[in-house]
Amino acid sequence: MAFLSSIARLFGASASAPSYKTVEIYDQLRAQVLALRPEQVGASKDDKAIAVLMETGYPEAVATLVSVIDGAASLYFSSGGGII
Repeated sequence: MAFLSSIARLFGASASAPSYKTVEIYDQLRAQVLALRPEQVGASKDDKAIAVLMETGYPEAVATLVSVIDGAASLYFSSGGGII
């Protein structure tokens, strides 16, 4: 969450801590995407990007949109749930 706070401050948001806590499955899915290796998704080491992750913070939760080079797309909510 420190990363999100840093980004928010760049755009003029207050540095206050979020009033919510992320659920474990969200943290695990997010970490899995951030640790992806090219060979896991059928990409070569020459591909410039193998996945794109975009996060949007709301007062109640964070929404994380993920798109992977193999065609997978997911939307995760820090409160649990999501769409694949």
